[in-house]
Amino acid sequence: MRYARGQPGWDETQTLREDLPEFTPVKAFLTAYLDRLIEGGTEEAEAFSDAQLLGSHLEYCVNFELHRRKLFFADAALAWLLARTSLDIEGRALRLPFPCFGVAFMDRATLELAEALLRKDGGILAGRPLQILTVYVKCTPAPAGRRGLSLSFVFDAREGQWPYLLGRELCLSEDDDLDGILDSHFADVDPDRLRGAFKLPEMRRLVHLVVNATLYATSANVPWPLAQSPLRKLRAESRSRGKAKQARVARRVEELSDKYSGEDVFYLPGRIPISQLRALEQVERQANGHELMARFMVRGHWRRASPGWRDRRLRWIQPYWKGPELAAIVEREYKLKI
Repeated sequence: MRYARGQPGWDETQTLREDLPEFTPVKAFLTAYLDRLIEGGTEEAEAFSDAQLLGSHLEYCVNFELHRRKLFFADAALAWLLARTSLDIEGRALRLPFPCFGVAFMDRATLELAEALLRKDGGILAGRPLQILTVYVKCTPAPAGRRGLSLSFVFDAREGQWPYLLGRELCLSEDDDLDGILDSHFADVDPDRLRGAFKLPEMRRLVHLVVNATLYATSANVPWPLAQSPLRKLRAESRSRGKAKQARVARRVEELSDKYSGEDVFYLPGRIPISQLRALEQVERQANGHELMARFMVRGHWRRASPGWRDRRLRWIQPYWKGPELAAIVEREYKLKI
């Protein structure tokens, strides 16, 4: 990280892209990794393939580290609601909270969408149940009058193998609407030659979700409470204890490492309890669910600031029910109980 920050003209708004493989530390790292594989008896072709796979993951890893590991966790209720929030904003409203950050999803609705994408894509995790989807978002250079965004979708079944990586790059203008944002690409990319996964409706819906999560994180009146990793908390509490206590904590940390991340995260909470979320999901699964939702439920949407408001950021209006049968649940805000 010091090497990148020490480059002439570097500032904290920059990210690394094509120039990353040319960095001396990166070359040395990949060369050493390849040599270790070959020395350990791995066939040369397989070793090169493995080193190439590692290199494909380095871009988002290095940028994430370079910009101080900013990670958001969207809980199940929020992810479900954001996936059903209409997006009638222009490209100018989409601003990143950091030059590079991650958004983690562990809710089944998002993971089922990701699993459907992988089944059609036919990648190494096709047909496997996923445990987590992390999307790394970073700004990239773009032509004058446009903005570039790079999305790295990292699908992980947590079965001891490499996560599966799909990338999607957006190049949008200030006036682009939703379709313009989701269909955008750089001028040197021929959309007709993109691989199948990028044209699938599941990919489009995942991009839509990430765009909404980004808008939510930067909208008005949305706090970012920091949730400390249980693993880091255990380690911190054991530092002042004796060696026996530290050894027990180390074993406990190892036991929990398959369940919990070692990262502190910005927690984006939902506003409805899990029981209510399940009721909404059940309505949507019914044969006439789409008709019922359209009749009684106003989808989430973004409200622009009125001319007289001091805070000009967007306001997210979460989905709510309409109709006399369901009027009792409209009037108050619900909090996710954890």
